[in-house]
Amino acid sequence: MVNSVLNRLVGEERALVALACDKAALAWRRYEVCFTAFLDPGQRALLAQYAYLWDATMFSFGGYTDAERQIVAFSPEQDECQDEYPLVAMQVSGNFSFAAVTHRDYLGSLLALGMKREMVGDILAGPEGCQLVLHKNIVSYVLANWKMVGQVGVRVEEIPLAELRPPEPKIALRQATVASLRLDAVVAVAYGLSRTQAANLIRAGKLKLNFTLETRCDRAVEVGDMLSLAGQGRAQLQTLGGQSKKGRWYVQVARFI
Repeated sequence: MVNSVLNRLVGEERALVALACDKAALAWRRYEVCFTAFLDPGQRALLAQYAYLWDATMFSFGGYTDAERQIVAFSPEQDECQDEYPLVAMQVSGNFSFAAVTHRDYLGSLLALGMKREMVGDILAGPEGCQLVLHKNIVSYVLANWKMVGQVGVRVEEIPLAELRPPEPKIALRQATVASLRLDAVVAVAYGLSRTQAANLIRAGKLKLNFTLETRCDRAVEVGDMLSLAGQGRAQLQTLGGQSKKGRWYVQVARFI
């Protein structure tokens, strides 16, 4: 079964699913937890589609609740132990009063040290520095070599995961009625588009549903589903009310800004 599935996949998707199969088989054979590097939501969504291929249980964690980039664990047990994940939280501080930096600057300076992207988790940037999550295998190297972000000297230290302070997400709520819960109708509400514009973008491959590319305009959307429109950010169908006298559905969509 595994080979037949892999033969239908290509490129990075095939490599990722093959890696997951190997990790799951190793976890079961050795009866120990095996980990991937950091994966983004789309990669984790892909693995979730093929979880039936392995006997091990799949979990994921990125250092705090709702982290975007997370390490996936394959366990022979049914219970997760977050203390086992190879995660380390770091605090980076410096005098950024006259040299404001962004997430991109922190990541760029790390990659310039020779780090691979999959070894770096979420970066939580603030006005006086940042907090971030790293794979434990690169921590000693980062501590010894990460001295600058742009033109600013920085101090880097390890902190407990419990001290991570992710910012509260900023959202804008949109309420409307739709004739149906088709993807193009919900996307139109979420991003302030006409239904025709939404449909064209979906067909053009600009929309991800639950972090997976979706080109079918008539795909049904459910409460909790996450939308990602290229260049427009993310949105989520949060609530579904009843139907109006004309048979239209009341919906509330959160746009993340």
